[in-house]
This record gives sequence, C-alpha cells and structure tokens, in this order.
Amino acid sequence: MLSSSVYKNIFPIFHDEKFCGTGFCIYYDEKNTISYILTCYHVVYADGELLKDIKVYNKQLTHIASSEIYDMSIFSISLKIQPLKLSIDHSVTNTTLYSLQDISNNNHQIGQQVSSQILKDSIEAAYYCNDQAIPLIRLEITDKKAKIQPGNSGSPVLCQSTERVIAMANIKLDNVDKAEKAFAIDMAYLKKVWEGMPENLVVDSLENLKKDIRKPQKVIIDYFATRNVTPEKLLKSCKKYLDKTLLASLAKHKSIEEIVNHLKEDEKFICVVIDLYENDNAGMDSWIAEQEKTDCQSLEAKEETTKDPRLVIIFKHIEDYKYDVTFRTKNLPYKSDANDSKIYNLAKDKDTKKLKEQEVLTKKIMKLVDRYNPKVDLVLPKELMIKPINLWEVDFNESLSTLSRLTIRDYERYNSREDILRDILKPQWDEVVEKIDENQSLFCISKEEHVRSIGSNMREYGLAAKFLLEEKHIKPLLKTTMSYIMLWITRDYDEDLKKIYEKSPNELQNNYFALSNQPINLMWDDPYTYYNPDKPPQGE
Repeated sequence: MLSSSVYKNIFPIFHDEKFCGTGFCIYYDEKNTISYILTCYHVVYADGELLKDIKVYNKQLTHIASSEIYDMSIFSISLKIQPLKLSIDHSVTNTTLYSLQDISNNNHQIGQQVSSQILKDSIEAAYYCNDQAIPLIRLEITDKKAKIQPGNSGSPVLCQSTERVIAMANIKLDNVDKAEKAFAIDMAYLKKVWEGMPENLVVDSLENLKKDIRKPQKVIIDYFATRNVTPEKLLKSCKKYLDKTLLASLAKHKSIEEIVNHLKEDEKFICVVIDLYENDNAGMDSWIAEQEKTDCQSLEAKEETTKDPRLVIIFKHIEDYKYDVTFRTKNLPYKSDANDSKIYNLAKDKDTKKLKEQEVLTKKIMKLVDRYNPKVDLVLPKELMIKPINLWEVDFNESLSTLSRLTIRDYERYNSREDILRDILKPQWDEVVEKIDENQSLFCISKEEHVRSIGSNMREYGLAAKFLLEEKHIKPLLKTTMSYIMLWITRDYDEDLKKIYEKSPNELQNNYFALSNQPINLMWDDPYTYYNPDKPPQGE
C-alpha cells in the first residue's frame, strides 16, 4: 500500500474543465515556489497543437518542454506540491500504478492502487513516432478487480518496495487473453525531453548505485556527519536494538566511524541506521532499500509491530490559546513507543499575523504521518472540537484530514475511559457497529431541535449532523457514557452529505481522506482503540 505522501501528489489534469489525464509533481523549486509537473504529450496536445486552458487545482499551467517522440510534457505551476522521487531501475518487477477512478470536480478525486508486474519476455514492446521506435515497459495488471481508465495516461508507475517512480503510463490495451495490459514510458527519457532538468533529479538504478556503495558504511558515516549525529546519540539508538554484550564492546569506541565499522556486519545494523535516518538522502534511500527486511522491533517493545501504527495527540488547555500537546506513539516501525509533551500557543503571531506555532505543530504531525502512515487520534477539549482542526493546512489544497487517517476524540471522555469502564463499553460499541453495518447509515440530525431527542437511539445508531454544531450542542451529547460514532460539520456547508452518512463505519475510518477538504469532523468513539498506557515510556 502506497503511503499518503505518494498518492496525494498524483492529480487530475483538466482541459476546458474536463478531465483529460493524470499528472504528478517531479520537482519543487523552493526558492521560487514553483512546482514542475509531468504528464503525457498526448494528454495535452491535439493535432500537434498544445491545448489551451490546461489546469491543475483550478490553476493554469505554464508549458516548459514537450516531446511527441517520448510522449512527455513538463509544466510549471506556482504552488507548493511535494514531488515524487524518480529512479531509473530496470531490475524492478513488482509495481503499483495509481488509477484515478472518480473525478467529481477539480479538487476532489478518488483513486485506486493497481498492482502490476513488469513483463520481461521476448516480445519487444514499442510504439512508433516519426519513423522512430520508442521502447516501452509492458505491465500486466495483477489485481483481478482493478481497473485502469483512459484518463490514467500520465499516471506514475512506482516500484512497490522503494515507492520511486520508474515509468509513466501512456498506453492502455486489452489483450485477447483477457489479461489486462498497460504500457509505460521509462523515466530514463525525461532528461532527453527537459534540457534544463535539475541535476540528480532522476536517481540511477540500484544496480549501478551498488557499484558506488561497496562500502555502505562510508555512505552512512558521511550522512551522520552532515546531520551532526554524535557517538552518544548513535549509542543511544544502539541500546534499543542490540544486546548488552555487543553494547559493552561498543563502549570502547570514541568515534562514529569506529562504531559503524564495528556494527557493519551485524543484522541489526539496519535498524540502528533507520532509527536515525530522516528520509532525505538518495544514497541512503538506495542502501536501505536493498537490505533484506529485518524485524526492527526494539527490545523494549511489548507488542508486535505488525499491528496498526498509532499516533495519539492530546491537547490539554493551559490558558488563553496555550495548550500542552502530548504525542503518544505506538507500533511505529523501527521506533520504541514514546510519550512526549510540549506547550504550543495556537494564537496568531502579533507581527506576522500567522499561526506560527500551529504550523510547527502541523509539520511535526505530518513528519510522522508521511513516514509511518499511522491512525491519528486528535484528543481535543470541547472548544477545539468545534474548530475545523481537521482542515489545518499542511500544503496547498492539502489538510490533516486529506493526508492522514484522522479521528477526533473528546478530551474528557478519553481520560475517563480506562480499565473497567472501557470493558463495559466494548459490548455497547459492538452493538452500535452491528446496527450501522445492517442499516448502512448513521442516525441523521437535520435540525437543531432534533439534538434534544437523542437518547436511547444512541445505542442503535451512529450520529451525523447536517447543520453547524456549536459547543452547546456537542457538550450534552458527549456527557453520555454510551459509545457511538459522531460525524458533524464545523462550518457552513451546502453540498449533499448523504453519500457520506450512508457509509459503513469501516469505510468512514479507513477512507476518511476521501472526504478531502470538506469541513467534517469524525468522532470515532471506539473503546477498543483507546491508547492510554499505564506506564508511558519516556520520550526521546
């Protein structure tokens, strides 16, 4: 499964407000706040002429370079979009193509991850342009239920293990043997199309990189040096994964180089490296990708890392706009469970009028989301529950709710639901979920006066509000000891929400990102998923 940081940066391209193909960001110029987008030539050209009024996110694109021969077109847009990582790698077999399935408007789309395999047989795959044969990558779609659409031209084809783009889908055919085939153009041709392409934008294959990384410890030592990793910090990470005997032998070393050279043959060496790695170096990415998968469960971890990663963020009100924000993590790969707190002021800065500390907090959340894709609980006091915190901006047209599996919880309920009480609530919750699954709907409140009638119905239905709820409405609802799902809007909204209310509980939670930037909060009051450790581990 692709991480949210990948598929959320694949988007539809529109011509005259009609969906005509797919594009993705390949480079971001931070200095000038310009993103560069790649798509197929045939998506944006007709009869050799560049189409007019080509847009992404309702913004006009600026043409940079195109090639009919290689079926590639590059555009720029004055937006900050996270680029996907590109690679030339002919050793890849298992791939994923992200297929846009439902385009409802210029800002909202639903996609499907389509698994495929690169066919490497004797049949030469190519297409011809101006009497020149261009080799293609042949893909066989391995998902029996998956569908690829004509508008998928321009979709990235990603290596399943590294999540790097190795090709771009450009032709779709249905083979006579009913085995669906797709064709893609290799990323190696990008530099032939874009003369001004930034250096090292496309990383060479792992096979070639291995020639330069015959001594992987040098790559790691250099990386640690640039990140100011001290011997003390390295040894602290070693304590999480290595036994006492090996730790004792490391104590004699005084430098990073000595420690790394000592550990280079140890099977847990990869765990220590990943623990300190910040996911920001092509050489390190490649070295990590080529290692055999190792169980990097820390020595202190008590539960299997195969369980869902969790991130619980608890906001405790201090005064005015100040909140003590606690981060609790559980089951994050290569990480010990942690618990750390910091005070944030969520008011606007007097000079810049910007929400500076809120932006810092959001970046911290997204750093964990991008790397681990955890389920995220925001535990909020009532004054924050009515705020559209799920819409805190992460990037242009992206918010916490579009990039994470986000759930809102009530601070008071969260702190009271421990031990015996939680066990009592579990059967009630099972009944709620069963009823909603049967009816495929939530109990819907369409008018303010209907809030007062909520009572025994809470045992049978989840709750959805079609009007703007305020603290005076939410407060009495949350006082009940019953378990329920609550979905409500946090600002005026006039679109039909029926299709959202009719979803089953699992659809609501697992596909919450599909709500996009709609001003909707989801309270998923499942007592099975509360994470309130009896003895919280110390933060790092």
